[in-house]
Amino acid sequence: MQNNRLNFGSTKENPLMVIFYNCSDNDFPSEIISGARMRSEYWNSLTPVSIVIGVLSLIYIAAAHLGRPAYHITVITALVAVFIPILPIFPPGLLLTAIHRRLSQDVRKLKANLDLARFGLPTGAKQQITSCYAINAYLLEAFAALLLLIGICLNVVFIFLILIQFKVISI
Repeated sequence: MQNNRLNFGSTKENPLMVIFYNCSDNDFPSEIISGARMRSEYWNSLTPVSIVIGVLSLIYIAAAHLGRPAYHITVITALVAVFIPILPIFPPGLLLTAIHRRLSQDVRKLKANLDLARFGLPTGAKQQITSCYAINAYLLEAFAALLLLIGICLNVVFIFLILIQFKVISI
């Protein structure tokens, strides 16, 4: 401040970056992180419509081939595939899905911190910190994906058991 006016200066060595924000200083880092990384790149406005169309198509396929012994595998596949959109939120895999979502949030924060570290640190410190953040982020992301996959596999087995129990399919 000079004469009650804001003055900004930039040099070639220290380029100027000005950030205007409308939140408290404590909320500022979390706002940067939430703005730096998207939550889900796979969910958009067409996803629910696609899921409904897919589920209805699979139910139609299963119903059309239910009485034909030659299409037994087709019916089983269609009935299991109907449940794929809800597999992550269906018990018993629900716990692993919840852990996956929590770990994914941590991965998002780590990747945002990685982006910040790549941008604002001197070269020597940048390599050490960014490699640490990158390894942690990618390992945590792989572990979260593994948990989600295990949860979905548990749910597929559970759905098979339900279908066998109610004699919808026989093995």
